[in-house]
Amino acid sequence: MKKLLILIFTVCLCFMSVFTLTSCKKEQVGSRVDTATVTEPDVVDDDGFGYIIVDSKTVTITQYTGSGANVSIPSEYEGMPVTEIGEGAFRSTKVSSVTVPDSVTSIGVRAFSNCQYLTSVKLPDGIKTIEQNAFEYCSNLKAITLPNALETIGMYCFTVSGLESIEIPESVTYIDHYAFYQCLNLETAKVPATVKEFGQNVFSGNDKLTIIGPEGSAIEDYAKKYELKFTAQEAE
Repeated sequence: MKKLLILIFTVCLCFMSVFTLTSCKKEQVGSRVDTATVTEPDVVDDDGFGYIIVDSKTVTITQYTGSGANVSIPSEYEGMPVTEIGEGAFRSTKVSSVTVPDSVTSIGVRAFSNCQYLTSVKLPDGIKTIEQNAFEYCSNLKAITLPNALETIGMYCFTVSGLESIEIPESVTYIDHYAFYQCLNLETAKVPATVKEFGQNVFSGNDKLTIIGPEGSAIEDYAKKYELKFTAQEAE
């Protein structure tokens, strides 16, 4: 009888462990893809831009409810500069082109996530941070020019986007996990020697991709580690 009780207890324990692991995995996937914390705006203008005012000095755009597909984001609101596109601000909207003003220095988490109609994004040179998941699932975004001041490319930033090529600016020193994961149309990625560190699977999930970078650089070592095609960059 004692052995039978031990066996039943062991089976129950194993079942509970499997259930817990499965639930955690689903939660992780869901939090990456489906969750965005959108801050309610303090005010919404006539064009559908929602703003929050930060310390009575700067403005963050937190939502867009306008009907326009070709969007030029305002550079200020009532004399205060717009410095950030907030978390989930344009997520799943039908915008097709976006021009970001010079005043903006940060693109927030999932700011343009799942914008499946988005084909064109113009970013100013002053942007320093593009947060995680910012352009994930933008399947029709084929090209983007990253700003010369950019320092941070967040995890899952462009995952499953339609990018065909990408050039990382020399201001970037680290690219986070899965930033360009499963970008199936991505044929070339030019990475400078200034990028010293990489997260996991930054460029994985695409057999036709060729990494271009300086010989003997960290990106060459990274390409070898993940068995990616590598071409040494020609001297300029």
